[in-house]
Amino acid sequence: VGEDAKGYLAERKPLAGRKASIVTSENADRKMIYSSVASRTGQSASEVGTQRALQIAERAHSGVWLQKSSGEWYKKP
Repeated sequence: VGEDAKGYLAERKPLAGRKASIVTSENADRKMIYSSVASRTGQSASEVGTQRALQIAERAHSGVWLQKSSGEWYKKP
């Protein structure tokens, strides 16, 4: 699992069962939050997610998988 460039968790390889369910649930929560922030700020939920992805990448610990806006994945040093 990694943090994608749109502010969501992404399965880097297929997950099953509870792990897949956790990713889906977390992304649903994030979508709700991004929509709420967007309605207050006049941005789109997509813009909010992209901005959040940058914050997540900045604050992520070493070893976390992150996605660049180009789609390329890298492990944070």
